[in-house]
Amino acid sequence: MIPNQVNPENDLEILLTEYRELCQDWRQRDKYLLDKLGVAGILFALIGIAVGAIPPAHSVIRIGLLLVGAFFSLLLCLSVTKDILYQDGTQKVLSRLALKLGIPQLTLGLFNQTEIATIFSSDENLEFLRKIKIRAGQSTVSFLPKWARNWAQAQRTLIWILFFYILSFLVFIAAAIILLVG
Repeated sequence: MIPNQVNPENDLEILLTEYRELCQDWRQRDKYLLDKLGVAGILFALIGIAVGAIPPAHSVIRIGLLLVGAFFSLLLCLSVTKDILYQDGTQKVLSRLALKLGIPQLTLGLFNQTEIATIFSSDENLEFLRKIKIRAGQSTVSFLPKWARNWAQAQRTLIWILFFYILSFLVFIAAAIILLVG
């Protein structure tokens, strides 16, 4: 084949592979973010317990622990900010690839398996993005008042996680300054 010649079947396979990889990246990034949150909670609790257990006479150690916590919080702030940027970029690329692959048209007949089978081979699993919105009134959180469901649905969880890390950074710095001055 001539290198500049277009091969539609090969191009489709490349796009499908890229789409699957981006979906997998999205899933791994979500899992990674939640794993970091758990580790941060445990580490922050351990630092808090250690600072509280160390006698006031050893304030240098206490300040050092608080600065370590502040540094870790700062690293997490940077990490989550980059994760948000990567996820936003991935979402844009996934949307464009989905349009190119005709996935929005496929999802209209998602429960019509014969339509999917005619386009893709039966042994092939096309992965769809996990960020699928459902009307809040039709979900399992329908017990919440409508205003609370709408507010929760509009929130970006990663931004709240980033705010948590920023707040923890500020708390560690403030505690270190209070110990240093006091």
